[in-house]
Amino acid sequence: MHERFHAPFSQEVSSLEEMRQRVLEKIKVAKDHALDVASEGDFIQRYSDMCDMEWLPNPPPDFDPLALREMEARVLQAIAKAETLVEFRILLENVGMSAEEAVLCVEHENAHVNVTEQKDTHVFRGYGVIFFKEGEEIVSAQPVALSDKKDGVNMVSFLEDKIEILKAPDLYGNETSEDDKREIEKVQNILKLHKGILSQ
Repeated sequence: MHERFHAPFSQEVSSLEEMRQRVLEKIKVAKDHALDVASEGDFIQRYSDMCDMEWLPNPPPDFDPLALREMEARVLQAIAKAETLVEFRILLENVGMSAEEAVLCVEHENAHVNVTEQKDTHVFRGYGVIFFKEGEEIVSAQPVALSDKKDGVNMVSFLEDKIEILKAPDLYGNETSEDDKREIEKVQNILKLHKGILSQ
């Protein structure tokens, strides 16, 4: 009697290859819609400013929630999204990271996600890489963990949880990045504005 043990392994390899092909297609689409730092530089800066305005206790008159949603739709076109950690690692390894760099990045972003999923103020939307180009050349591919404020949530609670999420890598033996530190400082300043109004 001869037993075969190859089928499960073959199926696993086939499944990983199919996943890799899906990821490569996502990368292609995102690169085709990469944000151009030259021709869309003003748009990128305006989008960043509008995101900050959304969290302010009294957004300025030029803040337009509908315009922000439209801008978000454009930004999402430039993101290759991964639904799982395995997909995310494959994604990272196919945008120029070594296997070791990809593992470290996955650990860092997953630390943010672990804390995000513990908070009832946030909705996790997946992992991804956002692409930037200059002319026809891709000049940057930045890993991101995507999340949104849950509808109806108190802004103070949301901002307090956001700070904990940004500090999450320290809890998991990783390291808070310089980008995380800048974002923490920004969110802390916005939180102070909200608390200042509440204390009046």
